[in-house]
Amino acid sequence: KKGKNLKLYSEEEFLMYEGDISDYKYHGKGKLYEANIVYGSYKVDKYILKYEGEFKHNLFEGYGKLYEKFYKHLFYEGKFLKGKINGKGIRYYRSGKKKLEGVFKENDVFEGKYYNPDNKVIFKGKIVNDIFYDSNYLEIYNDNELLLYKGQIEKIKNNNEYYLYDEFFLNDIILCREKTLNKNNIQNN
Repeated sequence: KKGKNLKLYSEEEFLMYEGDISDYKYHGKGKLYEANIVYGSYKVDKYILKYEGEFKHNLFEGYGKLYEKFYKHLFYEGKFLKGKINGKGIRYYRSGKKKLEGVFKENDVFEGKYYNPDNKVIFKGKIVNDIFYDSNYLEIYNDNELLLYKGQIEKIKNNNEYYLYDEFFLNDIILCREKTLNKNNIQNN
């Protein structure tokens, strides 16, 4: 029910937890590992660190570090609230260089700085659901530091949102959700 520095395994969820427990829940400081499962096999031979930091009632809460499972790199470091990234933090490229730094909020709102792989600030301001505000030129890099887009973005009518000038979908970064970035919207605005 309660304890410090425990090691727990959950075979159903393929998780391992090391840390503090209270009321049968992860609570306090700890580390959560995910099983490295070979496709088609349920044999767990290795666990990969997913998160280390503070927990409250089984959720990430407080300061912590989140890692990408297959790449094993630090993805985000900073504040969490109710299991979600929320508060001051840093998002990283896979190389370990800063990608985003600032304040993350609920519903994918971010206010801060966006860095290129050379550690130069290329955007400063507000990003909501991957839509950049108050900008007319942008550079976008994926987590492997590959340049995906460089160029103009155009203002959407009667709004402070912007979308890519070219009809161009990025590999793992989408500047606007599909409902915003479609042929009708581009042609009409």
